[in-house]
Amino acid sequence: TINSNVTPTFSAVGPYCIGSTIPALPTTSTNGITGTWAPALSNTATTTYTFTPTAGQCATTSTLTITINTSSVAATSVTPSSTSVWTNSTVTLTVSGGSLGTGAQWTWYANSCGGTAIGTGATITPVVTATTTYYVRAQGTCNTTTCASVTITALPCGPTSVNASSNSLCAGASTTLTVQGSTGTGGAWKWYSAGCGTGTMVGTGSSITVTPSTTTTYYVRSEAGTCGTTSCLSVTITVSNAPAAAAGIIAPPSVCANTATTFAVLNPIAGISYFWIAPSGWTIIGGQGTSLLNVIVGSVSSSLTLYAFNYCGNSAPISTTVNPVTCMLMLPDEALLTDGSVNSDLSQNPRSVEVTSNGGGGMIHIFPNPTNSITHFSVSPQSAGAIALELYDITGKKVAEIFQASENTLAPLFIDFDAYSLAGGMYFVRYSNDGVVITERLQVVR
Repeated sequence: TINSNVTPTFSAVGPYCIGSTIPALPTTSTNGITGTWAPALSNTATTTYTFTPTAGQCATTSTLTITINTSSVAATSVTPSSTSVWTNSTVTLTVSGGSLGTGAQWTWYANSCGGTAIGTGATITPVVTATTTYYVRAQGTCNTTTCASVTITALPCGPTSVNASSNSLCAGASTTLTVQGSTGTGGAWKWYSAGCGTGTMVGTGSSITVTPSTTTTYYVRSEAGTCGTTSCLSVTITVSNAPAAAAGIIAPPSVCANTATTFAVLNPIAGISYFWIAPSGWTIIGGQGTSLLNVIVGSVSSSLTLYAFNYCGNSAPISTTVNPVTCMLMLPDEALLTDGSVNSDLSQNPRSVEVTSNGGGGMIHIFPNPTNSITHFSVSPQSAGAIALELYDITGKKVAEIFQASENTLAPLFIDFDAYSLAGGMYFVRYSNDGVVITERLQVVR
């Protein structure tokens, strides 16, 4: 009998990565044929091995191929088209060196080696939104390599600062606005006054000159080009006008000729200065440029003139007519000695004199005046009705109630008042007796 030859059969072996340990091949086939293999096993290259059956078996030779997969070699570097680009521009990155193993591809990452991939292949072109380090590595069947990297600097787009040659203007004046920053390639600066990119554009370029009629905020941004449309920066220009005329001049109800008197601006405005023009025969002793004027009044009817002003100019003038009156000024009896000379204890201040007013409803005496502490009042009522003695400041605010009674005996009244706590300035004493009112000045000095 002649038997037919049997072909030995074997299970598939591999594939293996290069350098891996390959187990010895079986010497008995799956269908029971024994024999040997040649050549010797290799873990460096794909090889076909031949199985030769042992003699005496009705079998033929058979072959088995073991595939050896290759490993990737890491890239040596990344070559960029540029190491710095405008923000929101693209850059081309290319792998340099290295090689891909079996089943491998180049995989790219941003800001770390690994994580979420941003692309694959030997070249990518990402959009650079901020300074970024890009990484690339080979990932394949047998291995994942280390990364090569490159840092791309994002050059800032848009304005970094904006300033004006003058931030405060008088109406009709101009100022130059200047922006610093970058428009990238092909971009342009655009200026607006209604908002960032809204309303009518008021100019282009890194500097413009504007003449606002009112306080205005200007906005600037870069548009088009490699930077696209950026965010805005702004600058506010404050526009001022010359002040309006003052609301009025506050004058005492009566003004004594040739004496110091205080005049005030009605409702003065903060930040506004005031220029007073005193008539001939008057002497300004303090307060020029402010809302309170201290002046020695002349003896004839005259007009006191006032201008409001700031750095943009002055207002129209306003005036008030002052009609000085002759006031009775005399030393009190206790200031005189028996020989008729002045008592030095009571007259250390030669201007500390008694002011006497006779209003038909009584008489009031004030001493000393000016004063800085204890002030003596004597009143001679002409009616047995109510009496009040009150003190007001120059704005008309009552600051003290010196004396008050619902009736009196018509006897003279002597009242002391301590003015020590009062601020220096002009005050008005208001004496009323049963409907008759007398008003007199009291000067407090500090």
